[in-house]
Order: sequence, then structure tokens, then C-alpha cells
Amino acid sequence: MKVFLLALLVALAAAQTIHDGQIFDQFNIKEIMSDDVQRKLLLDCVLDRSPCGKYQIIKDKTPSILETKCGDCTRAQKAKFEEAIKTLERDYIDEFKALKTLYAV
Repeated sequence: MKVFLLALLVALAAAQTIHDGQIFDQFNIKEIMSDDVQRKLLLDCVLDRSPCGKYQIIKDKTPSILETKCGDCTRAQKAKFEEAIKTLERDYIDEFKALKTLYAV
């Protein structure tokens, strides 16, 4: 019985694993970036300034996404990634610089 429960837990964990690019399917980054409150929550999360809550998965995927430049993303996901980076670089330069420093990219 213990082996079965352990196998079930491992299977559930594996089923919930998402690929980097899938965060662009799960979250509307453009909408988040246009909402002052949500943008602050997200940026504070990925910059280690506050707890993440619902954005924890984004923080968990950020190092890999930045390192690979969204390497396992579909075209649509990569376009969303590039749009998010351009928005940060253009409109939120301090946060963009902090992100580059924190994640060494």
C-alpha cells in the first residue's frame, strides 16, 4: 500500500510539471504587465522582494526561460516572451536591470 501511494504521488507530481513556455499559456503576461497591482506582485515575486503566491511557477521557470531565451517555447509562446522582455526593457528599465543582475543574463 505504501509503495502504491508513493507511486501515485510521483505520478501526480509528474503530471503537474509544466514546460517553461507553458507559463505563457497559463498566464496572460500582457494583461499582467498592464495592471499596476498585478505587475508589481509579479515583479516583486521574480525579483525576490516578496512572496509569490499564484506567480510562484513563473518565478520557478524564470531562470531557465531567461537562460535559454525561451528555448523550448512554441512560436506563439516565444513571441509572448519577447514582447514581455521588450515591455520590461522599454517601460520598466530598473526592474529589467534588476532581473538581468539577479539571473545573470
